[in-house]
Amino acid sequence: MKNSKKRIAILIVLALVYGLAIGGTIAYLTAQSGDVTNTFTVGAIEIELHEHDDGTSTGDVVEEREGIKVIPGATVAKDPFVTVIEGSEKCYVYVKVVNNLVVGDENVSELTLGEGWSVVATSDDDGVVTTLYVYDEVVDAADDDVVLDPVFTAVTIDGDVSSEGLEDLDGATIVVTAYAHQSENTDSDTADDAALAWAGLDD
Repeated sequence: MKNSKKRIAILIVLALVYGLAIGGTIAYLTAQSGDVTNTFTVGAIEIELHEHDDGTSTGDVVEEREGIKVIPGATVAKDPFVTVIEGSEKCYVYVKVVNNLVVGDENVSELTLGEGWSVVATSDDDGVVTTLYVYDEVVDAADDDVVLDPVFTAVTIDGDVSSEGLEDLDGATIVVTAYAHQSENTDSDTADDAALAWAGLDD
């Protein structure tokens, strides 16, 4: 009888010790941090293309010029310029110029390239000359609008154009369009390829 009581007492003690051991394995110290939320915004690029109504910086800013007189040998001031709008991301800027001043199948004009611009590619389709230009510097993101130098500053008409040829130039146009491509995580070759495709000069 004594042995039975002693055996029961030992089992109870073992059970308590075992229970304490289990309790010791699950009583971890724990903690949890608060959330850290990352909110993303979408970057964007916005550009505008204008020129002055007299082809110089003294004129009024316009989006289109009409009624430009064409005289053999004359030089007409023109200054199409791109503005990268406030808040835009860093970018490469391109301009496509489609020059339709054609007599027969020959272009009879020459553009005076503005400072800070280079030719990427050009094509001549029966006198219609399409040229893609790139601004030489990456345009940084800015707190204000960034106005670039004009892509060209003048158009000179061939002095040998006849009066009959002038008739071909009546209503002829030079069409200027601007394009911008992000520069972050993009090299200039990739941007050039995209601009060439946009301009239709990637063949």
